[in-house]
Amino acid sequence: MLEFLELEEKHEYNESDLEQAIINHLQSFLLELGRGFCFEARQRRITFDNKHYHIDLAFYHRLLMCHVLIDQKLVEFLPTRLKNTNNGGGRL
Repeated sequence: MLEFLELEEKHEYNESDLEQAIINHLQSFLLELGRGFCFEARQRRITFDNKHYHIDLAFYHRLLMCHVLIDQKLVEFLPTRLKNTNNGGGRL
């Protein structure tokens, strides 16, 4: 899916390699995301339930009028790690 990033073949990648590759190929990444996305920030600090977090990449979707936050993890996705942030508690 991310072939356009032109990452060199490695046995293992770290999250900062992937983040840097996305920034280096931002125009292609935005086109892959689809229409309406705008890049906002890298390593954006957000506060949620009085705790501070750093989100890897922050985008704004002009058509949906909402933020899209990408926090990259190079581990298996587990649905139990997913938290509902649509409760008004998070602030950018």
